[in-house]
Amino acid sequence: MNIARHPANPIVVPGKYDWRKVTVFNPAVIIEDGKFYMIERTAESLTPCKNFLGLLESDDGVHFRHVVDKPIVTPDMLGFPYGDVQDPRIVKIDDTFYLNYALRPCAMNYYPTGAGVPERSVPSYPDGWGEKPEHWLTRSGILTSKDLIHWEYLCDTTPLDINDRDNILFPEKINGKYVLLRRPEEYVGEDYGTEKAAMWITYSDNLIDWEEPKALAKAENEAWEFKKIGGSTPPVRTDKGWLVLYHGVDKDTVYRVGALL
Repeated sequence: MNIARHPANPIVVPGKYDWRKVTVFNPAVIIEDGKFYMIERTAESLTPCKNFLGLLESDDGVHFRHVVDKPIVTPDMLGFPYGDVQDPRIVKIDDTFYLNYALRPCAMNYYPTGAGVPERSVPSYPDGWGEKPEHWLTRSGILTSKDLIHWEYLCDTTPLDINDRDNILFPEKINGKYVLLRRPEEYVGEDYGTEKAAMWITYSDNLIDWEEPKALAKAENEAWEFKKIGGSTPPVRTDKGWLVLYHGVDKDTVYRVGALL
């Protein structure tokens, strides 16, 4: 694969609305009725970095405009007003859009220098929430929509007592089952056959009840996959099999893109 940086980059920049005034990144894109639709991850602040999801459209995949002037998904909608919603991945199966997302119950504090480890911005939730360590773990789920603007919660796709993100649906059923990629952080060690967080695959008849995941791919390159790997985009069917773009994270937390077939 030969990949070149587009001369029009950056194609989407922060600003215009308060909820995206600081940064835009990690988008999902889908083509529908001849248009490109982008679901952007945004932030209105770095301290804390509370994230929202916005919706843009484009006729050519380069020049984007907002469909609505408000976020289409917020952590508040998911019950966590002090958290942030991250890493959208979108597919359409039959007449329904399915959006994978990661939800952090608390936002993080980031600093423009990039030095050091981000600090948590730990809020105080009512009714005892936050008293247990697992309350602060990243959980993943699925939202559904018919129009890309109005979204409804469908399910959590992973257990709530582990960090599990990079959950990505295949864009079609395989052998009558829905298929999901995962990246459980705690599935490491001798019992799991990998020393670093890896990519796993699981199946479901109904999108709600998921089978035990099976290991799919693990980090093999010490240089650019030093810390972990995880899925990046929905798999693409080709005449040679399923193409999966994934990311590797090196020891300096630099992300790079790889490909699996």
